[in-house]
Amino acid sequence: MQLAARPALARFVMIDRVLREENWPNARTLGKRLEVTDRTVRRDIDWMRERLHAPIRFNRSKNGYFYSEPSYRLPFLQLTEGELISLFVAEQLLRQYQGTPYGADIARAFEKISSTLADHVQVDLHKLGEAISFRTTAPALFDVSVIRTLVTAIIERRRLIIDYYTASRNSHSRREIDPHHLMTKDGQYYLFAYCHTRHAIRQFVPGRISLITPTSTLFERDPTFQVNNYLAGALGVIRGEDAEARHAVTLKFTGLSIRYILERQWHPGQIVEMTPDGALLMHFEVSHLLEAQRLVQTWAPECEALAPPELRAAVALALSQAAQVHTQPCPAIGPIS
Repeated sequence: MQLAARPALARFVMIDRVLREENWPNARTLGKRLEVTDRTVRRDIDWMRERLHAPIRFNRSKNGYFYSEPSYRLPFLQLTEGELISLFVAEQLLRQYQGTPYGADIARAFEKISSTLADHVQVDLHKLGEAISFRTTAPALFDVSVIRTLVTAIIERRRLIIDYYTASRNSHSRREIDPHHLMTKDGQYYLFAYCHTRHAIRQFVPGRISLITPTSTLFERDPTFQVNNYLAGALGVIRGEDAEARHAVTLKFTGLSIRYILERQWHPGQIVEMTPDGALLMHFEVSHLLEAQRLVQTWAPECEALAPPELRAAVALALSQAAQVHTQPCPAIGPIS
C-alpha cells in the first residue's frame, strides 16, 4: 500500500474529532470538513490505520467510518495525569505575561491537547486553575512583533539591524547585531547579542527597540557563549564591563528580614551565616554593584552593606538623598482624572 509520505498532523486530529462527534462520516463528508479530496481522506485514514494503529472501520450499511474501539486515542496525544499537570503549570507560567508573543497560541494549543486526552486521565482543569496561578510584578511593556522577530532571528541565526534607545545614556543609536539568546527575568525581557558596534556580546532590552529589520546575512553563533556563564558574575542580569572582576559583597540582615531572605536564593554562589547576636550575614561576589545596592535599599533599614566600601558609600548616598526628598513637605496632589 502506497501511503502519503508526510500527511498533515492537523488532518489526523480533525478526522479523530469528527469520528467521535458525528455519526458515520464518510470520505465525502470528511473531505468537506477538511477541504481536501476524498482520495486524500482515504489516504490519511490508511496512514492512521497502518502507522498509528487506529481501529477505524467502515460500515457499509451506514456508509461511514467509526471507531471499533471507542477508548482509542491518538498516541501522540496521550498524557499521564502527572504530565498533564506539568503541562498545565507550564501553560500557567507562560500566561502570566498578558500579551506575550505566544500567549494566545499557547492557550489554544493547550485546549486542543487537553480536549483529546486519553480517558484514563481524570484531571479537572478548572480545579487546577483554582489551585495554582502565577503573577509577575510590573511585567515589561514591549512590541509583540519585535519579540517574534527576535526569536525567529535567533533560530535562523539571522543578523538584524535595530534602532535602540540606551536608557543609561539617554541616547538613540542604530546597531547591527547577531542575536544569540532571549531570556526573561522578573517580568522583563533581555536579549544577548553580538554587537558589531561594540565588537562583543552585549545585552539589550527589547522594549527599547523602536525599529527592527532582518537582513539577508546569516551569522555563525559564538560557540563560547553560554548565558549562564555570561551572567556568572551578576546578582541578576547586570554585569560589569570587566566580566572577570569581582567585588566581594557582605550584607547584614536583622529583624524580620531574616525570615524572608532565607526563603530564597539570591545569588548562586551565596554563603549565609548567623552571627552570635542573631543577625544574618550573606556573602557573594559580583562584577557590578548596582543590583547589590538595590537589594540593600529594598530591605533597609534591616539590611546593612558591610563590604565593599564603595557599595556602603553608594547606599548611604542614595538613602540620604531619599531621606531629603521624603522629609520635605509633600506637594499637593490633584484628583486623578
